[in-house]
Amino acid sequence: MSLKKELLKAFGAVKRTLKEYKSYVIEAEQEKQKLQKMEEEKQEESDIKRQKYSVEETEGAKIQSYKTLIKFIEPLKEVISKIEANVSNDEEFLKEQEEIKDMKEFIEAKEHIKETEEIMEVEGPTNA
Repeated sequence: MSLKKELLKAFGAVKRTLKEYKSYVIEAEQEKQKLQKMEEEKQEESDIKRQKYSVEETEGAKIQSYKTLIKFIEPLKEVISKIEANVSNDEEFLKEQEEIKDMKEFIEAKEHIKETEEIMEVEGPTNA
């Protein structure tokens, strides 16, 4: 498989999963705020219980999405390392490396890696 195809495949998986994770973070916060408001307003206990379940479900989905993101980030890091490595004398390989370095997906991939590493610092390790 060419470096470009490897990059696009690994990047696509990370891009989708990172977007999913971020949406669960937002949803989880909204669900928690809704629960807090329900508790402050002393709404029906059964409604509060349902909302607590909703918060737990969203948190579970967020955690699962995070685990998937961690699993997908490593192959992307490996591809980026191959692209940035200067270990070949093969002119075609070197030409492909330079072409890839100018692709927006390559630049975005590096940004996604950085962003994921920042998320990992906040979320901590996982037993994915």
